Amino acid sequence: VMIRLRRGKTDQFGRGVHIFLVRTDSALCPVRAVLCYLAIRPKSEGPLLVHSDGTPLLRDQFVRMVKKTLRAANVDDKDYSGHSFRIGAATAAAAAGVPAHFIKMLGRWESEAYQLYVRTPRESLMGISQLLAA
Repeated sequence: VMIRLRRGKTDQFGRGVHIFLVRTDSALCPVRAVLCYLAIRPKSEGPLLVHSDGTPLLRDQFVRMVKKTLRAANVDDKDYSGHSFRIGAATAAAAAGVPAHFIKMLGRWESEAYQLYVRTPRESLMGISQLLAA
């Protein structure tokens, strides 16, 4: 699946960017999720995320829906924002051993700023202290 962003944070010239999703054959397969969504989506063209009446879902509305869903699942939403997806993706990629240059490419970072998004689990930090003490 190819998704085209008309404009991105680092896209100073408004050229747009393409994001490619591939099948993973897992329960969280992004291609399967997008295809299921498209099957029930009210419009066939225009922005990907829309309301049931076909109007575009705005960024702030999306974040509010995510927070509402978290609260419904009894998860404290205070530490979640629109950047949570970038943080989660960068952190998961780093934890999986994805090389830094790929993390930068996937997140469309031009600089080393991606490092600010990678969260190190407390357990890893505690493990380093134990290694240094040995």
